[in-house]
Amino acid sequence: MRVRVCGAALAATLLAGCGAIGGFVGAAAGIATSFATANPAVGLAVGVAAQSATDETLRYVSRRRQHAEHDDIVAAVADMAPGDIRKWQHSHLVGSGVDSGEVRVLRLIETPLATCKELLFSVKAHDKAPSWFTTTACRHGEVWKWAAAEPAVERWGNLQ
Repeated sequence: MRVRVCGAALAATLLAGCGAIGGFVGAAAGIATSFATANPAVGLAVGVAAQSATDETLRYVSRRRQHAEHDDIVAAVADMAPGDIRKWQHSHLVGSGVDSGEVRVLRLIETPLATCKELLFSVKAHDKAPSWFTTTACRHGEVWKWAAAEPAVERWGNLQ
């Protein structure tokens, strides 16, 4: 019976995708702890902690992955002038393989505080039509860095 339940939970996790993994990990940890300790309160606490840790780990990995992709895009613009077009590519170690696209420098913004470039870039993932976005990259010492905040950050709420 336990093998069937575990198999069903594994199949549901694979079908639900990454967003549901934390819930399934928390449920599995909570159920296992409840059986081992015969205390549902301890099982609940362990389940909530496991879900929270799993969700936070997935968010951390996603942020790191996005940051690396941003770095690859702005690395392409370091020596570009307004009007130049160049291809960019980022290989993922886990998951979706390779994302790619092109980046265009729209304008150079030079102020006493920073030197920045306004960019138009495309993202073509998984044989889909490319999506186009704009952003700003600024010189930070010898390298260029992504200067725009993350789009649609939940913690900003209505300030977006």
